[in-house]
Amino acid sequence: MKKFLPLILASALFLCSFTTFRQETGEGYAGVTSARTPTDTERGGTIWTRTFPSAQGKYSYNSDPILCDAMIYIANDTTLYELDKRDGTIRRTLPLTARTDSVCHMLLEGDRLMIPLSGGRIQCVDIRTMTSLWQSKALGGQSLSTLFYQDGYLYAGTVNMLSGTDSTGVFYCIDTRNGSTQWTYEDPEHPGGYYWSGAVSHKDILYFAGDNGILVSHSLTTDQVYDTAVLTDRARIRSGLTFHQDTDSLYTADTDGVIYRIPLSGSEYSFPGKIQKDEILSGSAVPGAAFLNCTSTPSVWNGRLYVGSIAEGFGHLSVLDAETLSLIYTVQGERSAEIKSSPLISTGYSSDENHNRVHVYVSANNIPGGIYYLTDDSTCTEGRLQTLYTPAAARQFCMSSIAADIDGTLYYSNDSNTLFAVSEVEKSSDRTDPPIPQSPVPTTAPDRSPSPASPPTPAPKAKKPAAKTKKPQKPLRLRAARKKKKVRISWKKQKITQTILYIKYSKRGKWKKRIIRSKTSCTLSVKKKKVLYFRLRSRIRSGSKWICSGYTNTYKIKCSS
Repeated sequence: MKKFLPLILASALFLCSFTTFRQETGEGYAGVTSARTPTDTERGGTIWTRTFPSAQGKYSYNSDPILCDAMIYIANDTTLYELDKRDGTIRRTLPLTARTDSVCHMLLEGDRLMIPLSGGRIQCVDIRTMTSLWQSKALGGQSLSTLFYQDGYLYAGTVNMLSGTDSTGVFYCIDTRNGSTQWTYEDPEHPGGYYWSGAVSHKDILYFAGDNGILVSHSLTTDQVYDTAVLTDRARIRSGLTFHQDTDSLYTADTDGVIYRIPLSGSEYSFPGKIQKDEILSGSAVPGAAFLNCTSTPSVWNGRLYVGSIAEGFGHLSVLDAETLSLIYTVQGERSAEIKSSPLISTGYSSDENHNRVHVYVSANNIPGGIYYLTDDSTCTEGRLQTLYTPAAARQFCMSSIAADIDGTLYYSNDSNTLFAVSEVEKSSDRTDPPIPQSPVPTTAPDRSPSPASPPTPAPKAKKPAAKTKKPQKPLRLRAARKKKKVRISWKKQKITQTILYIKYSKRGKWKKRIIRSKTSCTLSVKKKKVLYFRLRSRIRSGSKWICSGYTNTYKIKCSS
């Protein structure tokens, strides 16, 4: 069974927006949000910012933020921070057992936060008590890979740089009950580490790739390799794997900007984990470029694939056909501003009338380190990058991918160690307050590659502008709890609105709706051995018509006995 967001038993857990890098769970639509994210370039600004200290004379970097209902979790150097989502206030901290590396992709499962640390280890923290539960065995190298979770097991890789671009590394599986190592994998004949790459599962088979350019299909719980496929013998895979259910395929990119589509349909009928090598497709992010580098993890939606790169000295965001990998168009960004981030796709404004319009958000690895977005739809053959937000004080290089909360607020960090909460505001908090303290700004991008030998009063919340339309806001603070044969769903609704609850028991099932006029909770009798999917929206009467908000994210709960 896949990871469920959230898997809730008798006690309620906060529903979280982003529990891991890109919210990749192996069920499709990673890097996609249905939230109505900010699009007004005149009002793009910070609700608040929070800068974390670096040790004297040392660089440190923020982890990906983990976004929960009321709190945000972020790690930097040797400290885990819990922040109040409303204003960025630090509520609690916890010392970590080792430093975080230059990239730290944390993962939250239930109330357990898994944190990759230097030396090739994982520390597990209970976020309810803010205490450490266990630390895994140190496997050496640095922990720069993405993390993937399924059925009580965590999957990650290490990288240890040798000379130039050569590397070694280990991919491994941890039992999250106690942190013990379940299995490890390395290829001595084709050595290569796992540097920004990672794993994803499909039909109980694990897939991962790394610096040796080889895709591996592996057993989830035993030390068994099913199959391997050489994707590239001249470049490296420093991009994560993306599963997309509409094409039943995996996608990734190599450092030469070649995008790969690996079909998975039918592989289970030959023998478990067989990779259909003859059916693997490839295409270029920027065809014909003399110099091209890509470490961005592709995001896929509505038949289109989005991926960042640098080509001929300029950052690029490319749009490809997800079936054929032919280029539809590419958008050029700023000089020397490589788009390393994985694109975040917002479908909050999408409709049949506007040809399924989406907004695609990225960062760029050059000063000032802001947020940029592309507006695209199913008919577009060209576009342009617009600047949503530029830091006023904390200007730095940026490799961070953008995360979105259920209310549409965007979160990211740049190399100033500053976490930004970006929305549409009247006055950006970092433009009305004193300058944010930060380390000296380098004139070139800091070296964030693994080293050859691995070492074992917030700003006041800005007032949001009046809504441009009469649409109500979505229900907030969703919670769900399952006890025996019932599920109780609760939320915070807006004033003078009603709530519509939509439920179904299969991915392809038809939504059934229930109008809830004044209450802020609903109890459902659930079906055994089913998966309950639910989402909500608000509605308000205007004359003789109802005006509805956008939908919340779709959540799911396992309804086993």
